[in-house]
Amino acid sequence: MNRKLCLLLLGIMVLGTPAFAQNEEVIDLGLASDEELTQALDSSTDIELTTRNETESPSAEPAPAEEPAPVAEEPAPAAEEPAIADETPPAAEESAIAEETTPTAEESAVAEEPAPAAEKPAIADETPTDAEESAIAEELADDEEEAAIAEEPVIPYRVRNNHYFQESQRFARLAEGTYTLGDYDASTEYAKEAIRNAELSDEYVTLQMKIREANSAIAAAKHRIDWAVSSGASQQFPVEFREAETWYNESLSSRIAEQWDNAIEAAHRVVELLAYIGAPPGTVPLPARYTVRSWTTFKDCLWNIAGRPWVYGNPRQWRVLYNANKSKFPDPNNPNLIEPGMVLDIPSIKGELRQGAWDGSKSYPPIN
Repeated sequence: MNRKLCLLLLGIMVLGTPAFAQNEEVIDLGLASDEELTQALDSSTDIELTTRNETESPSAEPAPAEEPAPVAEEPAPAAEEPAIADETPPAAEESAIAEETTPTAEESAVAEEPAPAAEKPAIADETPTDAEESAIAEELADDEEEAAIAEEPVIPYRVRNNHYFQESQRFARLAEGTYTLGDYDASTEYAKEAIRNAELSDEYVTLQMKIREANSAIAAAKHRIDWAVSSGASQQFPVEFREAETWYNESLSSRIAEQWDNAIEAAHRVVELLAYIGAPPGTVPLPARYTVRSWTTFKDCLWNIAGRPWVYGNPRQWRVLYNANKSKFPDPNNPNLIEPGMVLDIPSIKGELRQGAWDGSKSYPPIN
């Protein structure tokens, strides 16, 4: 019995399914009786322990029939596969995970709720920050500065480039040259002279611009008085006209006395007094401005323009037009050089009423 048990254990360990081969007959150890086992052991026949992998002889061909046992033991590697399955979830689990990670409609609504925060810029626009306020203040200051520059009168070149200005430039060059040579005392004196002449130049420019302003104001007052006389307004409004004449004479006297501010103020009073009085009914004003047209088509020149009946009716009065518009000419010293597009002022010479610009579609009465 002990021998039978030993053989059985040896078959299990080596072959998985033990078998004895004798006379080409396979003896199953599990079904063989004690007598069969004893005969097999006592016989001179060798016991061959065969396996499917080791047996190559024809006597071991029945081994494939015994293969179910090794196949039954192979699931061991398959047992390890669930680890891979855990790493790659099936489609059902993937859809479940996708449903968990997909936000619901409520979550989307909550996520899209920063609308109240988006309304905050409106409050910021109503109450600008310090940086915005400073930027706005700078823009306003720039606008005011540009407006002030635009209102400043243009200084003519001959006024700006006066004798004092030229002297200040000369002394400045001398001061720079002597400083380069190391004569610092002389350089200091030249610099002082340059500063002194620059200040005199500024005073000269201010005076000349004041004189020009006074002359312009007096000319405007004279034009308004002539209009009142030509239109009959002087007779229709005698009180206002007499007061305007008084102020006009005052402006002339102040100019003679070189009291330029008084002359300007008196001339402005004349214009204010006669600003709201009208010409008698039926009075047709003559044009006060004329736009020059081409010589080729209209033969426009000062001589021809002055000779037109609604201007002066006399070409010899061309100098009146020239003196009133000299600053508009390309070359102020050449009255023959006028260009199409120039707007000429037509001063009143007989007190005739003149208003607005010449219109080619209108007909004007001749000057009286």
